[in-house]
Amino acid sequence: SKPVILCSDVSHYSIAKSTFIMGMECRTMPSDECGRTTPQALTQAINECAANNESIVAVVASICNTPVGYFDPLEELAAICDQHNLWLHADGAHGASLLLSPKYKHLLKGIDKVASVTWDAHKMLRTNGVCTMLLVRDRADLDLAFNHDASYLFHDKDQTGFDFLNRSFECTKAGIGFNFFHALAYQGIDAVGSYVTDLCDITLKAFEIFSDDDFHCALEPQCNVLCFRPSNDMDGATILRLRDRLMDAGYPISSTDFKDTKWLRLAIMSPNTKEQHLTQLHKKILELLPALCSSSPSPSID
Repeated sequence: SKPVILCSDVSHYSIAKSTFIMGMECRTMPSDECGRTTPQALTQAINECAANNESIVAVVASICNTPVGYFDPLEELAAICDQHNLWLHADGAHGASLLLSPKYKHLLKGIDKVASVTWDAHKMLRTNGVCTMLLVRDRADLDLAFNHDASYLFHDKDQTGFDFLNRSFECTKAGIGFNFFHALAYQGIDAVGSYVTDLCDITLKAFEIFSDDDFHCALEPQCNVLCFRPSNDMDGATILRLRDRLMDAGYPISSTDFKDTKWLRLAIMSPNTKEQHLTQLHKKILELLPALCSSSPSPSID
């Protein structure tokens, strides 16, 4: 039967990319108004695959999704996957760091029930890139994934220590995890957790600032991601020009498409971000709007 991997329609592009590399199809499920995978959508996708004689290799949940930073309901999705004997992987590259925040870790309820988790320390754990982790619930699954023979490498060794050669795609690989353990040793787990909490708190403050008459926010943020746009009827091309003007002015801001609308996207990472910086951003956008709205769009190049 045809092998497929299920994920939501707002999953990170790397899911489709890796599925393509493996020669399989990435099947997207419609997300709800917050970009979350619902139990209903997963159940429907499973039934459709069964009717089409398709084998589900894995289900990928987002914790959190890339556009707006919302978290899939892991506990409910895990219950469905267990019922159908399906591998549930959680893409926690961005949001798994909330596990270290006593205030926000409830958003990851059920993460202990997934089969595997990816987690990037270079996103919210104050670690330089690239530093990423793959965690599995049952380590035997990881050992069996690369169970190959190479007599010139794999043999009984006299020295102590763990051999990672049979747990990696690469043969020669730098120990990228050192960067995270160095940061952890320097700061301590409580300090790293406080940093994650502070990022989410300051993003909520940004939500308050941009929830006035001049702006419209896509959603109240769950973590350190806020999507917003001016409240006037600004088209997508003008949003992009506004983003470019802000970046030229020194404001690190991006844009994203979510639910057929283009938004300015703020992902707060710096521990130095304060309320005054957000107020300055608010003021700067209002200063730029008159000129942007009166100018004609730049011609597109096909």
